[in-house]
Amino acid sequence: MDRRDFLRTAAGLSAAMAAVRIGRPAGAPPPASAPAKRALVVRAHDPAVRVQGEQFDPARLQQMLDKALMRVTNANDAASAWKALFSPKDVVGLKVNCLAGPRMSTHPAVVDQIVRGLRLAGVPDVNIYIWEMKSPELQRAGFQLTSARTGVHCVGTDGHYDADISNSGQVGSCLAPFVSHLCTAHINVPIVKDHLVAGLGVGLKNFYGAIHNPNKYHDNTCSPYVADVNNFPQIRTRLRLVVCDALNAQYDGGPTLRPERLWEENSLLLGVDPVALDVAAMGMIDAKRAEAGLKSIAESGRAPKWLDVAAQYGLGERDLQRIDCVNV
Repeated sequence: MDRRDFLRTAAGLSAAMAAVRIGRPAGAPPPASAPAKRALVVRAHDPAVRVQGEQFDPARLQQMLDKALMRVTNANDAASAWKALFSPKDVVGLKVNCLAGPRMSTHPAVVDQIVRGLRLAGVPDVNIYIWEMKSPELQRAGFQLTSARTGVHCVGTDGHYDADISNSGQVGSCLAPFVSHLCTAHINVPIVKDHLVAGLGVGLKNFYGAIHNPNKYHDNTCSPYVADVNNFPQIRTRLRLVVCDALNAQYDGGPTLRPERLWEENSLLLGVDPVALDVAAMGMIDAKRAEAGLKSIAESGRAPKWLDVAAQYGLGERDLQRIDCVNV
């Protein structure tokens, strides 16, 4: 076997192993020809990151995040990785998910490490917004509210939306100011959970928090509405990174907390393709559902059809055969 054949074979094996991790059916044929650019989802996993309960080792979290981002950006060091995506001129919004309260919300410890990384890129604290729909949800998840003019902002939308309605596909909504005009770049910081209506409540669904009327868009397993929300130009053109907090994950009964359906995954999922990341997360959830003797999300009648719509919009890669999932 010459070098070219070896590399071709190794690439095929890597893709096959990645596909198994994200749920491709065993024996599925490989694509006829690999695309020039494949989607990448990086999983950083460290069981020792959890000190006890909901306490986490900051140094290990930092290492997980930096190594994963270095792999995503193909950078040699953490500072270069963050600078590849953000500049000191950016105003960066971190959309967290705190609906379910402690244990099933974005962890402040993860957000602290993202803020540290943005500082490496030269983003000043005053240009960083940690935000969610409601301030009480942030507080309940352990965040400290602040709107200091010299530091990092941590605030809820709290009913303050644009006066004018913006339209995307079948969605007509007033947008949160963090999305409409405050932020030049977004980091989506969701969690991994099953969703009783949408099928999946990870990254794309997290931006339902950016509109004033999400209750209107839950028919037909939220399709095409999740895709439409993420196709707002204020979101799709400014989304730089997804850092999915998978320290805890829930395989059934979401979006509210079901402690008996939660598992301690002790991972972070990173990527710049929000569709591919959701597909990878769904594979993790379906694997846990199978272990528990439950049907897959699709078999339960809740297939997130909006993933297909999102791919059609060009928001990311839906095809399992074109997604590489790697571990660091």
